This record gives sequence, C-alpha cells and structure tokens, in this order.
Amino acid sequence: MSSTIPKGGFRDEGGFRAWLDSLPEEQRAPFAQAIAHRAALRALPLLHTAFSVDKTKAFDPAVLTLAVFRANAISRVAPKYPTREIADAAARAAYAAARAAARAARAAYAAAYAAARAAAYAAARAAAYAARAARAADAAAEEAMWDAISRDARELEKRGSADGFEDTPLWPEGAPEWWMDQFKRLTGVLTEQGPNAPGLWSVWTAWYDAIVIGHSPWRLPRATANKLEKRIALGDGREDFWDTEKRSVAEINAEIAGWVEEARSRSNASVSEITDFIVTMLEESPSPVHIDDMRMAFYAENIAVNDNTLRRTLSDLNYHGIIRRVSRGLYEAVPEQVQIPQTKGALQFDGSEGEPIGVRKHASVEEWDTGPKAEKRHAEALRRLDSLLNQCREKSRDSNLLSQFLAELEAFRGVFGASVAEFDPDLAISQADALRRELARQKAHLAKPMDMDDINPLPGNLVQQLDNTMSAYNLFISLDDALSKRDEALLGPDAKRNLVPPREGQRRIEQAVEAGAAKPEVKEYLEAEAKPAPDVPDPENRLSRRYSESNKNYFRRHIEVAWNWAKLPAKIVGGTTSVGYATAHFVWHNRDWLVRFFDDSPTMLKILGDLLDILAKLPLG
Repeated sequence: MSSTIPKGGFRDEGGFRAWLDSLPEEQRAPFAQAIAHRAALRALPLLHTAFSVDKTKAFDPAVLTLAVFRANAISRVAPKYPTREIADAAARAAYAAARAAARAARAAYAAAYAAARAAAYAAARAAAYAARAARAADAAAEEAMWDAISRDARELEKRGSADGFEDTPLWPEGAPEWWMDQFKRLTGVLTEQGPNAPGLWSVWTAWYDAIVIGHSPWRLPRATANKLEKRIALGDGREDFWDTEKRSVAEINAEIAGWVEEARSRSNASVSEITDFIVTMLEESPSPVHIDDMRMAFYAENIAVNDNTLRRTLSDLNYHGIIRRVSRGLYEAVPEQVQIPQTKGALQFDGSEGEPIGVRKHASVEEWDTGPKAEKRHAEALRRLDSLLNQCREKSRDSNLLSQFLAELEAFRGVFGASVAEFDPDLAISQADALRRELARQKAHLAKPMDMDDINPLPGNLVQQLDNTMSAYNLFISLDDALSKRDEALLGPDAKRNLVPPREGQRRIEQAVEAGAAKPEVKEYLEAEAKPAPDVPDPENRLSRRYSESNKNYFRRHIEVAWNWAKLPAKIVGGTTSVGYATAHFVWHNRDWLVRFFDDSPTMLKILGDLLDILAKLPLG
C-alpha cells in the first residue's frame, strides 16, 4: 500500500488524522499511541512556563509537572501491558493532567494536554497539542514538531510495527536549538523547586534524560524498567498513591525514587548485557582499557555488575577471540571484520563468507584510454592478429604442429576484444606475455636452428606475422599509461620480496578451488600469469613480480574471508560445507606456508597470527 503521508509531511491535525484512518486496522492503534506518546514527550520541556505563574491555592505548578510526568509515563507503558487495570490508570492520569493544566501558562497548558491526550489514546489531539505547545515557545518550533511527527510516521511505515519504537531517540537527527533551550529552562526550574531541591525531581529528570536519547528509563535493564514503569503507572496498587490533596509532590517523588534504587540494587546485569557493554566500550576506545576503568564505566551507566561475573566474562571473551588480553587487567578489542587492501597493478579478488572468492574483473588496471587514438591503435593490432589467425587456420589443415599455437592465438583473440572498451587486461596482458616468449624462441630458432623437444618450429612467414602482430600490440599497450604500468609490473619495491614459484603457487590455488574456497576462474586467471613467468622466481623479472603479487592479493582476500567467518557469533553456520569454513580450513592447514609467504609484512603477520589463535580453538579437522 502506498503511503498517504503528504510529500512535505503533516502540517495540521486533519492531515495526521487522515493518515491514521488510512492505516490497516491492526496498525492504527499501535502507531497512533507511539506517535502521540513521542509528541507529548517532545512537548514536555514547555512545562517550565508553568512556574512563571504565581502559585495559588487553585494552581500549583509542581502538581501540574507531576501530573504530566505521570501521564507520559503511563502512555509509555500502556502498549506493553494492555490490561483494563492499565487503561483505567491511563484515564485517571489523563484527567489529572487536564485538570492541573487549567490555570497554567499557554505553553505549559498545551504540553499538559498533549500528555493527557496521549494517555487517553487520542493521538491526533495529542499531536496537535504538542505542536501548539511548541508554537507558544518559538515561531518555527511548530513546524519542527510536525516534521518530527512526520518522521515518526514514515519510520513506522518502514518498520511495519511499533514494537520497540519507544526505545529510539526522540530526535534521531539531533534536537533543534529551540527544544534544547526549553529543556535547559525546565531542568533549571526543577532543580530550584520545593524542599530537598535539587533531588525533588531527579527521579523524573533521570527517567526523561534516558528516554530522550533512546535508552531504557533510568538506564536500567529494559525488563526491569518495564516492570518498574508498570508499578508507577498503577501507583503500587494503592488508590491514594497519586492523590496530591493527601500527599505532597515531594513525598510521591521520593517513594518512586526509592523504587528505582530498589530495582537497581536487585538488577545485576545479565552476562549478555555485560558482554555487549564490554565489547562496545573496547571497540570505541582508541587504546586498551583496564578492568578498573570498566568498573567505573559500568557504575557511571548505573549497571550493576558482580566482580566475579565481570572477570569470568572477560576471560571467556578473550578465549573466544572476541577481545584480546594485552597484559594483566588490560584489554583491547579484536576487530569484528577486517579489510585487507590489495595491491593495485596485479589481479584483485572478491569474495565473502557466503560466496567463493572470484576475480574482480578489470580491477588490476585503472581506467584506460578508450579515445579515438587508442581505438585506432587497438584496431591496427586487431587487424594484424586476425590476419595471423587466418593464415594459421589455413596452414593447420595440413599440419597438426600448429594446433597448440593456434589455440593460444584463439584464446588471445577472445580476450583482446572487438574494441578497446572490450579489451580484458587481466587475461590479455598475461597471454600476450606468453606469445612474446614464444616469438623470442621462434626467432632464436630461425637464426640458429636447434634441436629442442619443447618447440614446434613455425614457418618463417608466420614468425614474421607474429612479430608484426606483437609490435602493433606493444604500441597499443605502451602508449597507454594504465596498461603499460600493468604490463611492466610497476608494483613498487615490496613486490620483489617473497616471490612464489608458479608451480607451488598454482598447487595452493588448486587446493583452494577444490575445497570450494575459490571459483575455478581464479585458477584460470593465475594460470595465465604463471605460464610466461620463469620457473625459478626472479625479483628483477616483471613476470615473476606480477604473478607473485597476484598470488599475494588472492591470499590477502582469502585470509580476510577466513577472519570474518571466524568472527561470526555462530561460526559453524552452514557446517563444513560453507565457504567461510573452507577458507578457514585452508588457512589452518597451510599456516606455515602462509606465515613464510607474508613474513615481510608485519601487518599481515599480525592479522594472520590473531586469526590462527582463533582457529586453534575451532574444530577444523
């Protein structure tokens, strides 16, 4: 169903009511209650204007303020406990707020009525009163209030449910200045009121402060806070609990404050809450955190933690590789996910815990020239290549010796492309190197015939045609900065270290493909680079450097995927057939080789070392 929220959002009660009426029946009441409650909460700071009216026998701003806090608290808890008892309490709270507002200043009156209507489930009226309260405070505030109501409506449409919506920040994009000003004024007047100030209202300001930023009330565990709010809504089951003619506001607030402290003392946080808090704190900290600082942080957030539970939780998190013990009492986060950069100018790879690693096509070359001049050079090389292919096809009818050479030419033609835009640098450059090597061998044989088992001599005219073709290809490549950099393997000094022999590299890649960690195309692309490279790696040979760096890029990605799988909460999701398991299994069983391969990179060795510590505790066979 398409949304009926106006493009510019709601601007009056009628538009908001029309939207509510358009909702499916099962959403109408929950959405209305959620939005009305949040609108009333946003209007609550306007209560400070009540204290600008002289206190009389008929009007006491403290009574009004308590009634509004009460109505807001009940409208918050009512959807969670939809009982007749709660509904009756909400009705009484709505009446009390409306009655207490009778002589209040205009803004406070509207704020009180917003709370009253929210408690009475009159959503459209609540929203309108909230906007009216804002208008009394600032000319632009009414529009801001309707904007916030409209955002709530859109968010609820997107969610499809109001469940948990009350625990999201009141101002997700930041509170506007006019509201902050009103909030400071309310805080100011409340700290000055009545006996025992500033503690008189602290139980309610703590409740409100937490809700504004999307925390549970009083920053208690949510289940504990829900039960406490229900107790407050029902007045502890006593008919006279909220009767301000028999009891003072200070007495009522003090009793509620006692309930909060009682709940806090009984509500030691669960292990899952402690775990979440520790992990979040360590992830957000730029440096390791001591256990003493953790205790202080728990205390500051009013989270009760048994010291034995804290130590046991830290030990478990360290054992499972979620956090790391740096030294006695000092801990740091282990990243949930890592991203290992790959070297540009070599093959690059993609993959995840759910998808085998594959080649990231064309990523080895920054955008190359596809302009008219480049197109002309490509066309000339293509013309000569097609001419050579035609001659080879004709001669191959009479000789099987040309079949292998013809197959290589056909493969090269397939990746050379019909235009410069279709040129595949990842395969074409490697295959061209194989043709260059073949050309050098054929020319050497023509100059001085040799008995060689691994060469099928080509006729002289085909050698000349191959020479012409490669000359045109070399011109096409050399006049393009991006392609020539890839061709020459300009990878920096690090590429000269820890080179891998092609035979050994391909054996490891084949194992990864067979295990399901990598796609077959990975083997195909790396084979194309391995073929022209010397069997014994040479740091001064660009083909050795290029093949080795492409291998390193593959295993960088492989280790990254294994790490991210190992850090999943449930590591064996998908069992031993998952891609994540396959990558981790390969890393564990090839760990010595990988450590040698990356021993020139402290960063990679640290990541690999941390990963192996985690994998050592997993059933990888």
